Amino acid sequence: MRISRMGSVAALAFAAGMSVQCKDVAEDECSPGTLDCACLLGECFEGLECLTGRCVDLNGPGTTQPASTGGMSNPTTEPTTTTQPPTSTGTDDTGETGNGATTASAGVCGDANIDPGEACDDGNQVDDDSCTNACEPGEAPVLVFLDSTPSIVKGVMYDESFSDMCSGALRGLSGYEYPDVVFYLVRGHCANAALVPSGGGWELELTNGETLPPHGKVDRSMATATCPAGQVVTGFSAYSFGRGEVGGVELRCSTLSVDPNTLAVKIGAPTTLGVFGGLGPPLGNALCPPDYVAVGIHGWVDILYNRAVGLGLHCARPTVQ
Repeated sequence: MRISRMGSVAALAFAAGMSVQCKDVAEDECSPGTLDCACLLGECFEGLECLTGRCVDLNGPGTTQPASTGGMSNPTTEPTTTTQPPTSTGTDDTGETGNGATTASAGVCGDANIDPGEACDDGNQVDDDSCTNACEPGEAPVLVFLDSTPSIVKGVMYDESFSDMCSGALRGLSGYEYPDVVFYLVRGHCANAALVPSGGGWELELTNGETLPPHGKVDRSMATATCPAGQVVTGFSAYSFGRGEVGGVELRCSTLSVDPNTLAVKIGAPTTLGVFGGLGPPLGNALCPPDYVAVGIHGWVDILYNRAVGLGLHCARPTVQ
């Protein structure tokens, strides 16, 4: 006799404490291990459970879990666990987080952008320039003046000599005139030279430095001649007061700079200022050697008249260390 499976499945559902919708499937239409058919050696295909010899879908439509029965559980079923997909909090290539918020991307040292936590960013991978590979200020190199040598004195060598040196370079002269003769007193004005960061490299910065001691009288009106900004003294032309003493000078000035990357020192072509003091007979030139600049003055003073009568330069070779 052919028996419908509806009755068997209904009995199964009642025994399990749940309601199950079953199909009326003829036995000869069932494949063992499939839905609403006999179990295959006590097992069912994936997603089905073998209960009392039949394969049922406990999570299928029309199936309900049994209500609580005073603390007793169904010994034939396992609790189901639902896993929620993880919430993304990372960022994609656009800098947008998984929840739609936008975050600032971490800075990269060497990208030419000063990001939070960076003191500088010169956009290169050179570690010994003005900005290190850690995006911190590099140690500044120092401009020094080597091989100091005196130039020839122009004027007369008389009574008492003097010699004064700048800590940097010489940028000009000043004195007291009597009348139109500047060298009743002479003194030098100096420039400080320092390398400062510039575009990932270094730039030479010249600022006003110390004033050297005066030599000669100090009771006349002041006259001053200084090189333009960025320039230093590299020589002068001298003119006589009438008896061989220096009475006037025409300063020669040159730009002093360094290559920002190689730190090679560059001295520009000289330019001349107007005559400083009296314009008497020419006494010739006092010039620093090529690649040298003035770093001080030396000369002679006539003690009887207390006036400077001879003048020369101290010259040195600027180089970066």
